[in-house]
Amino acid sequence: EIIVSDNSTDGNMEVCQVCQDLDSPHIRYVKTPRNLPLTKSFEFAFLQAKGEFIFSIGSDDGVCPWTLSILKEVLGKYPDEYILQWVRGFYGWNGWQSSSEDRLVIPGRYEPGDMRMHYVDRTEYFARILKDVSWIFSLPNLYLNSGFRRSYLQILLKETGRLWNGCNQDVYIGVMNAAINKQILNIEYPLVIAGMSDNSLGYQVNRPQNQQMSEEIKREIQKSLNVGDNIGGYVNNRVICKMPFGTGDTASMYANLLTAIQLGILPDEWEKVLLDDKKMFLQIISEYDLRDDYFDMYIHYARRLAQNKGADFQQWFDHTIYNKVMQPRLYTPSEEKGMEKKKGYKEGPTEGGGLAIDACRFGVTNIAEAMELFEQWIYWTPERWQQELEKRAGK
Repeated sequence: EIIVSDNSTDGNMEVCQVCQDLDSPHIRYVKTPRNLPLTKSFEFAFLQAKGEFIFSIGSDDGVCPWTLSILKEVLGKYPDEYILQWVRGFYGWNGWQSSSEDRLVIPGRYEPGDMRMHYVDRTEYFARILKDVSWIFSLPNLYLNSGFRRSYLQILLKETGRLWNGCNQDVYIGVMNAAINKQILNIEYPLVIAGMSDNSLGYQVNRPQNQQMSEEIKREIQKSLNVGDNIGGYVNNRVICKMPFGTGDTASMYANLLTAIQLGILPDEWEKVLLDDKKMFLQIISEYDLRDDYFDMYIHYARRLAQNKGADFQQWFDHTIYNKVMQPRLYTPSEEKGMEKKKGYKEGPTEGGGLAIDACRFGVTNIAEAMELFEQWIYWTPERWQQELEKRAGK
């Protein structure tokens, strides 16, 4: 079954119309009872499912043609596994972050149907993300890179007292899954392409909020933050109030680790073993953006937390962070414009043995076209990749 969960604003019937036009018995259209926060919108969609196994994508993502047959095969071989995780490609839609727009990533070279299975241990997941926060989306987040048997919802509810939660639903659920399960079965084969679009609500909410935004974008962000008077929304708990405020991935990672410890899913001693206050402050504040209208509020809230940790910690905070970021500086309009990153990748082989392509040069403008190119190139040899890139450069 394909469930299309529509959380669009009242009066927007485009999604509903598409489903009606397709007129397929496999497609079930559902409308949320009211405009839900992002996390609860995901939760609502999952609760509509009737099948044995569930996985989700956003409207800017793509599913490979072979995905369902592979999942059916693996689920039959591993009947006791509640969660399956897999490899994902990447596509940056045109207009999304100038440093990565039009970037199509093939994660590796594969042979048709040649899957390799392995388990990833809980401690390995946490070691990865604490060493490098960019690994946060390698957690089994049940969005794009993994799926779950519907019966797992009961386990999640029993262990955490809730289903989907947190200020960032995929980071939250990734941390909780890694904490609850000693190991997760991984499929070494790409099943989806994670698309990143400038129209993504999650991306818009996490952008620095500043005066240069259009009024339309500001209204959408505010609506997403205050939707439904926060009915069913996320509320910070007492342990999260010990850390600096942040909207980035790092802050979300630490918030969810602390929540897992507070809920008793991870032992109390892990707080001292896993979390270093100085490292946490440095990492979260490094994601602050000077162009954000709330920058001053964020940094002074962090300083107040530093004061609460004692004179020595406050002295370290002021010397290492506060005095530097509060040093007045003047940016000319050209310098401020230069803060927007330019193309930040090169075409060619990637560190993991895959390939990065500037998909725009191959006529790709959306996720469907990106999937066609992905499907065509994924089984080529590195030599063939290079030949095609050189031929295209010659044009």
